[in-house]
Amino acid sequence: NNRGAKLDSKDGHDNPASVDESTPHHTNALAEDIHLVSTTHLISSTLATLTTTGSNVTPTSSFHETLLLLKVWALQRGFLRGHDTFTTTTLALVLVYLYRTKAIGRRMGSIQAFTTFMKFWSEVDWLGESTLTSGNNMNAAKLLAHKMDKKAAFVIPEEGRNESQTISHCEQSRLYAKDVRDNGHSGAPKTLLDCYKAHYTTFSSPFSSIASQSHHDSPILLDPTMTINYLARLSPSFVKESKAEAHAALRLIHGQEREGASGAGAFRKLFLETNRFWTRYDAYVRIPLEVIPKIGCQSGGAGKKSKGHGGKTGREEAKVWGQDASDIGYDESVRRGVVGVLSRALGDRVTAIRVFSSGNGDIRSNVNVDSGNDIATKVVLDSDQCCAIPIRGGNATVGYAANVSDRAPTPSALPSNDEEPCLVVGLRIDP
Repeated sequence: NNRGAKLDSKDGHDNPASVDESTPHHTNALAEDIHLVSTTHLISSTLATLTTTGSNVTPTSSFHETLLLLKVWALQRGFLRGHDTFTTTTLALVLVYLYRTKAIGRRMGSIQAFTTFMKFWSEVDWLGESTLTSGNNMNAAKLLAHKMDKKAAFVIPEEGRNESQTISHCEQSRLYAKDVRDNGHSGAPKTLLDCYKAHYTTFSSPFSSIASQSHHDSPILLDPTMTINYLARLSPSFVKESKAEAHAALRLIHGQEREGASGAGAFRKLFLETNRFWTRYDAYVRIPLEVIPKIGCQSGGAGKKSKGHGGKTGREEAKVWGQDASDIGYDESVRRGVVGVLSRALGDRVTAIRVFSSGNGDIRSNVNVDSGNDIATKVVLDSDQCCAIPIRGGNATVGYAANVSDRAPTPSALPSNDEEPCLVVGLRIDP
């Protein structure tokens, strides 16, 4: 189900056709549920190799302590259990990869292992954009090829094998190569790992002015059978934000920040201080839900030529999100699309853009946006977000919203959501 359309085909805008026949994110979500037992076994078997023969894996082992530190670090920054963020399982599986590739040794303590995780996460080019710069003049095809070439993809090694041996002995990988060889698929990726790169990469980029309807880029970390991508749920905006935070954590650990000059100061900054959505950004943009279907189209410019009234030639609207809605869902397609539009509009004037919408109702509109009717939005509080409601009422000013605590004791102080429901986006301005 990862194959879909050919990569060398073109759409009407001289852009590479997106793979809209395939649904890698949807299929991957099903595979994760089906392989829950094997995922649990993968973690358990790794834990078993970290202990001496006959001893028990206790909750105080280095693996568990490191995982606990990572969970606290992520939770304090709003990076845990969001719609596009880490889960406890994904954190554990990245640790499994680092242990099985010997990046973390059996004798390393939890702080050393935590530091290794931060270094790994901050330095890997998960999206293939590290070498891109603003104002590049690549067309869509070249940009996509560049991102696929630079993008990192990892496979958790099997026990007793390294990563390359695991890939070469993987039955799924051999079947894919045989299928491509026997059936002669034109333009198809030659290896299964390249196939994953192709289907988790788009030409959408904040470093390009080219509008894209798809924004389903995701990092890649596969299980030993190359069936599941454990990082598929992570969005590009989250990856960039978490990489920046991991880099900041390294600076604190190594004493390169004033707060990290003492060990106690670094520990407090990393694990004790809360730095979540309403305290992380310099500005907050409120986008009414009723205008989202309108700004989902970009009139003129890149659209195809069409004949309007009276036979005059005009240009159709070019959609800037929504083509991957059948894969990642309408809500997530809109969230990523909004980030994409703002990224291209603001360019290098911002260093981070994040939508705050996890667990807070349905953002789709079932009414005509031109009718003037109100859009009913039922707010469903997420336990991780507590009482912080991202869909604000019309009377909520940005300044007020920015001062609302993520852990407000009661929701009574929050504005009514019956007035102009909207999507809230946080922006960090480049000084």
